[in-house]
Amino acid sequence: MQGKIMSEFKKIITFVLFVFLILNSRIIIKAEIFESSISQNQNILGQLNSFEIASFKPMREHLEIENMSADFNGEVYLLTLKNGLEAVFKASDNDDIQKKREVLAFRLSQEFGIGYVPPTVVRNIKINDDEKLGFLSLYKKPDFDLGSDNADMLEMGFQKGYFLAEDFTEMQAFNFIFGKWDVGKHNCLISNKKIISIDNESILSEQYVQYGEIPFVIGQQLIDNFQDFKYEFPFGNAKFCDKQTREEIKQKYGKKVSNHRHWYVIHNGKYWTQYSGTDKRFLYPDKFSNTLAKKIKKITWQRICEIFDEENVSIGNKEKNIIIQVIQRRNLMLKNFGWHQEWQSMNFDN
Repeated sequence: MQGKIMSEFKKIITFVLFVFLILNSRIIIKAEIFESSISQNQNILGQLNSFEIASFKPMREHLEIENMSADFNGEVYLLTLKNGLEAVFKASDNDDIQKKREVLAFRLSQEFGIGYVPPTVVRNIKINDDEKLGFLSLYKKPDFDLGSDNADMLEMGFQKGYFLAEDFTEMQAFNFIFGKWDVGKHNCLISNKKIISIDNESILSEQYVQYGEIPFVIGQQLIDNFQDFKYEFPFGNAKFCDKQTREEIKQKYGKKVSNHRHWYVIHNGKYWTQYSGTDKRFLYPDKFSNTLAKKIKKITWQRICEIFDEENVSIGNKEKNIIIQVIQRRNLMLKNFGWHQEWQSMNFDN
């Protein structure tokens, strides 16, 4: 009888241990998946930085073969590294923050967990014996062509489940807070049901915006050595630019402005433009979760400065103003969804 009791007791102990191991293994597996995601990004960055180029082709040529539209400017190439990894390369100019914007977009997205930007590095690449400096980003193959005239990304995404609504909301918040004003279906793609931000060169640009409206972004300096600075941006002074306006500005300031139809404001000696190609649907969320609010609250002056420093981006007056505007837009978004009581002040320690 005693032997039978001991046998049953052993079975119970074995079962409890089995359940414990199963539950514990699930926890370990989840942790490993999360950790591998972080380490995988670091591994990809290392490959993008170090592996030699095996082959390359113009991105337009690749998209034509894939029967996809090519809505972009400049030299863009699809590269294959010697280890088989595919990446996208685009040359950039020499401005310190400009040449790092794609990298900063990746760092900010990864740091604050908002939106998804592919791993990106700045690298010199030899194209047809010509050394070029530019962005090199992990290539993500699109599930379908968003650039098609028949492709309404929002309708397909929300109604057919091509991507999660929460992912789109996070991308909207990322675009608005970090000042990506050139937004629309032309600079995002869907891969493996994940919405991905590409062409992030308009991020972290100087701009002024009223919540819910298209931002005014800097076009060019009209008056050199301007002194009579005003803090408040005169949104009410916006005017429509037509052919006559362009001629008047050319005569008065000796500068040319865009031939595209747009609204503009002259402020602090600069010409500020509302870019007509901006799709407001990609800037302003309809709803706002507590989870997203907590992520946005982590966007601080101090951490952004640290990321700039880690990426060797010098912080002068221009960069300080850009970061100030990021914090202002963060506060605007939090305030719009009722989180303003604690976060409405311009406290740069938060």
